[in-house]
Amino acid sequence: MPPRRPGALTTAAISLLFSAYYYLGVNKVSPSWQWVSAGGLLGTGTFLLASLGFSLYVARFGSYGKTYGAFAGVVILIFWLYLTGLAVLLGGELNAQTEREVVVRAGGQQARGSTEPAQELT
Repeated sequence: MPPRRPGALTTAAISLLFSAYYYLGVNKVSPSWQWVSAGGLLGTGTFLLASLGFSLYVARFGSYGKTYGAFAGVVILIFWLYLTGLAVLLGGELNAQTEREVVVRAGGQQARGSTEPAQELT
């Protein structure tokens, strides 16, 4: 049986979860809540594509049972968590860079918590 594709409700829930990550996980005095951000969309898309691709790989090509025996489930879970972490970091980096550009374009003021001076973008 082929894996099921995520529906609209699942995608919306994952996007909301990524928005919560990026709201609660930033090191700012007063973070602002955004329902949808560029990094949230990128993270959600990356997560869904990585999960779908990895499930297809494990179902068709992976021989984890032969290689790891009883620990195959643990190895698969750890690798999937690694892919999830990469998706979260990728979206967070996009959000951080977008915010840096907005701050620089708004007047060149240094962002709170930043250790490097603001520079003009070319």
